[in-house]
Amino acid sequence: MSSQNTTTNSGVTGLDRRKMEAQMEAKKARRSKIFWWLVLIIFLAAVVAGVAFLKIKKDNAPFIKINGENISKAEFDYHRAIEKASFLNENSYYFSMFGLDMSTIESQTYDGEMTFADYFDQLATQKLVRTKALKDAAKAEGYEYDTAAEYAETINNIKEMAAEQEKKYEDYLKMIYGNNATEKALEPVIKENIYALSYEAKLEKDMRPTDEAVKAYYEENKDQYDSVDYRLINISADVPTTITDEAGNEVAYDATEEEIKAAMEEAKKQAEEKRATVATEGEEYINASMQNSYFHESLHAFLYEDGRKAGDTSVMENTPYNGYLVASFEKRYLDETPTESARVIITSSTDAQTILDEWKAGAATEESFIEILEKYDEAGSIINDGLYGGISAGSVNDEIYAWLSAPERKAGDTMAKNVEGEANYVLYYVGKTDPKWMSMIRSTLLSEAMNEHMNALMKDYLIEDLNGQLKFMALIQQGQ
Repeated sequence: MSSQNTTTNSGVTGLDRRKMEAQMEAKKARRSKIFWWLVLIIFLAAVVAGVAFLKIKKDNAPFIKINGENISKAEFDYHRAIEKASFLNENSYYFSMFGLDMSTIESQTYDGEMTFADYFDQLATQKLVRTKALKDAAKAEGYEYDTAAEYAETINNIKEMAAEQEKKYEDYLKMIYGNNATEKALEPVIKENIYALSYEAKLEKDMRPTDEAVKAYYEENKDQYDSVDYRLINISADVPTTITDEAGNEVAYDATEEEIKAAMEEAKKQAEEKRATVATEGEEYINASMQNSYFHESLHAFLYEDGRKAGDTSVMENTPYNGYLVASFEKRYLDETPTESARVIITSSTDAQTILDEWKAGAATEESFIEILEKYDEAGSIINDGLYGGISAGSVNDEIYAWLSAPERKAGDTMAKNVEGEANYVLYYVGKTDPKWMSMIRSTLLSEAMNEHMNALMKDYLIEDLNGQLKFMALIQQGQ
């Protein structure tokens, strides 16, 4: 690091960032696809006064530098707006639980001396480094991608959102992306981002783990993915927590070590007695695994011990709680139930059946479903033409999963479902996919490979704060 306002980047954001960004910058029109042509505004020095020239110069003045490339405030604010919206969308539930005032979120403390405003600056900077690294790697590889259509759709979508909110397009750009946002300033930024995201998608496709790699990983981590069926009884020690005082009132009481010991001894005695009946009386747990269940450390060790056979039982202390667990092992296996895949339109503004009826009135093909998805989807599903794979029990609405996994289900079947308080779904069934364990391992391996690759691409990228306005950089350098 050469100065106080210079640092290097090594962080990697999540692998699903493309899907989050799609909600703001790649979502296609929800109604009809309108093609437009961009009018380039030419400022003539002989006509436009020096004030206009100075404004253009200010808007495009370098704000920071990344790997020697100047980043304007307009470009920085564009990425900051997207990162902030993604973060708030992901964490809105937790913020509501803690009663955070979203109108003043930027001034509130995020961590230590860093405010949320500082954190959003950090996210934007990391995103810019990632985007520049992807762009540079793509160009070095000779990767080509035509961004024109997606750019037009992005601008069209922004215009539609502005119209829906009865805002002037120019004012809406500034409201969403900052005071320096103009279509002319954002065009190269948006196109570069589309190009970088497209290359990232190519990398993910190229790095997709093979079945052999997935199976090899499973062999080394069976305890993480194998399912078990077992029965369990929880015996709680009768440790006194209240007593009656001289006035006859019940008050809180801290039990003595002797009282706790006596209660635990009695609980253990009861647990040993239940050992003979736990296989029939215990609460039944089916298809439990580390991926969908919580195991007490001792319980996990018992259930997954090599050589464990049906009918084996165990009594174990339930630390740190006062009591004992009584377990009966039934079986251990790898759940090969396939997951499901479907193209899905997700919307909250249009009735699902209305969309499905419109599709049925047309060509009613998978291709026409993708076209109508582009018209109505509000969840960024266009990234992969609305295709969702690896759908399993618990990952979607129960009724939707029951429909997807029905024995009679076949490719091309459709469903419309409005889920109150959630969203409206239109589904086009594609077929069965890998078992859940394979999907999870493949995702893990891909994430690790992408993180390693991106870290390698970004590790030497230098960030220069030209105006000393990025407080998070100074805080990081101070070790905070």
